[in-house]
Amino acid sequence: MHVPYVRTVAVVLVASMVSGCTGYKAVNIGAVPPTRPAVAQNVKIGQSLRVDLRDGSRQQIKVAAINHDALVGENGQRIAYGDIVAVERHGVRVGRTVLVGLGVYALLYAFFPDS
Repeated sequence: MHVPYVRTVAVVLVASMVSGCTGYKAVNIGAVPPTRPAVAQNVKIGQSLRVDLRDGSRQQIKVAAINHDALVGENGQRIAYGDIVAVERHGVRVGRTVLVGLGVYALLYAFFPDS
């Protein structure tokens, strides 16, 4: 059976799944509370972070500046280093993305080998 749209469908599926293959990964901030050098070494301006605070709350921030006493978000939000318990960075999970893409390709090939 020849299905002319299989490759197009595969590309659309993989592209849509890639956007779903993102997540948060822990950032090494050293001691708790962290110091500016520890944060500056592992966090970069422009990154999206999820930050756990001493009071048990969690905040999301897109880093605009790494000041001597706090992370500063693009919206002016400030998170003092003394309040930080844990930091996670948002990004693409390359391994998961590759596995999903290969899985989709294998399934399409299994069902439509002549395409």
